[in-house]
Amino acid sequence: EFPTTDLFPVLKSNAYGHGIKAIATILQNRTFPYIAVDSYYEALQVRKYSTVPILLIGYTIPENIPMMDLATISITITAYIFNLTRNVYFGIYL
Repeated sequence: EFPTTDLFPVLKSNAYGHGIKAIATILQNRTFPYIAVDSYYEALQVRKYSTVPILLIGYTIPENIPMMDLATISITITAYIFNLTRNVYFGIYL
């Protein structure tokens, strides 16, 4: 028996230069658990052309969270630790 696997199209950075509108429109008639985007702005763009739930994989400004429809947009939790002595960020993704 094979494990089940879900694929998520990733439309970050304007669908990697192909255009969010064009790619989201192409994906309208296909079934995915989520469409992944990098920012709340991109989530709003995808929402114009698709009703698929959105997974926001980039950093989310806390002020944007109350404006989000969290029934259709899932966010990742990101914690950054900045080491002042080395000017290095360590990212922890939950």
